[in-house]
Amino acid sequence: MRMFLEKEQVIINKHLRRVCFLINFSSICEVYTSFKYTTLT
Repeated sequence: MRMFLEKEQVIINKHLRRVCFLINFSSICEVYTSFKYTTLT
């Protein structure tokens, strides 16, 4: 049982890291696009 929980924790941690990366990436993209729009106009 304990091993199963640790395994789950590892999977959850991996998933959280991926989600955090995606969130950071999307926010960077948003900043980049807004910057581009301000320079264009």
